[in-house]
Amino acid sequence: MKVKISTFKRTCDPEVYLEWKMKVEQVFACYNYNEEKNIKLASLEFEGYALVWRNQVRSDVKRMRRPLINTWQDMKRVLRERFVSSYYGRDLHNKLQSLIQGNRSVDEYYKEMEISLIRAQIEESQEATMARFLHGLNREIQDIVEFHYYASLEDRIHPDIKVEQQLKRKQTYRKSPYGSSTWKNKETFKKKEGSSFKFHEKVLPLVKIILTLLPLLQRRVLLNVLSVWERVILPPNVLTKGLWLCWVIGISLVHLLLALLVLLVRVKVNVMYNPQKVTF
Repeated sequence: MKVKISTFKRTCDPEVYLEWKMKVEQVFACYNYNEEKNIKLASLEFEGYALVWRNQVRSDVKRMRRPLINTWQDMKRVLRERFVSSYYGRDLHNKLQSLIQGNRSVDEYYKEMEISLIRAQIEESQEATMARFLHGLNREIQDIVEFHYYASLEDRIHPDIKVEQQLKRKQTYRKSPYGSSTWKNKETFKKKEGSSFKFHEKVLPLVKIILTLLPLLQRRVLLNVLSVWERVILPPNVLTKGLWLCWVIGISLVHLLLALLVLLVRVKVNVMYNPQKVTF
């Protein structure tokens, strides 16, 4: 059976080497090869700089500048010294200290924390790991799940995911045009309603005065129209009659506009203070 191992090139990212190492060890776990064959199979997949580096290591071993590499553990130690920086472990610890959920889902946040713990080779109690996980969760999820007790971190993950899904559904419902209005919208409506009521209180006396004066003004205009009509009929001069006729038409239009204004004001007042019943 042909064994296929993924290739490995020189990279500045330590996690690329660590992922390659895990894949290689999975292959070795499936076959009962001896240590020497494991080293040769892994070395066959080196490319680029990694291949040049491996040849240099062999040359150093022959010249006794390096100790012999007899086991896969020796090979991993040499590879880690070359392709994993000395401060990688410190960076992982710093990342774990500042790791929070942020925009990630609960499941993504948990997986990233678990991978970082494994790669940093941190061994801690279940309580310490759960406290670390809870501390990095978003605040709205913390407030719901922090008072529930779970025996292990795996037992905590699924309830936390359900809480996250419930919060997302609520947010989606609030944003929907068919959802109930939020408390902010209610507060804004109350403010607008209060300011509108105060405005109506100030305008109402002025409206009453206008409604009182407009009929008087209408009657006055009507009297002017009647007197003008008498003047239109009496003067014998045609030019004079034409001028007075224009004046009558203008006064009649003013009277009509005043009547419409009275009607509109009454309708507006009825709508503001009695929206269920509009009277003319």
